[in-house]
Amino acid sequence: MQQEPLQEQIKDPRSAVQGKIGGQIRMAQLDSQERSTLARHAARPRWHPLEAKAQRERAQQILHLIKEERAQEIVHLIKEALKDGG
Repeated sequence: MQQEPLQEQIKDPRSAVQGKIGGQIRMAQLDSQERSTLARHAARPRWHPLEAKAQRERAQQILHLIKEERAQEIVHLIKEALKDGG
């Protein structure tokens, strides 16, 4: 399976360039520890997809309870998530 050249994938090349420049500026403002933390956070779902899926499902469950205003269950789920380390 061949990938399309980058030029064909981008609808507006100017926005791609601006996004790249913005990302470079942001990274220049962060120290090495902050860049490392961001990279680790971004890599975690790639290396642990089942864990990331469970965290997303937990977040969706909490959001659903928030919409229904069920505070006791929200507190319980948050405590469980903190206890589990996620």
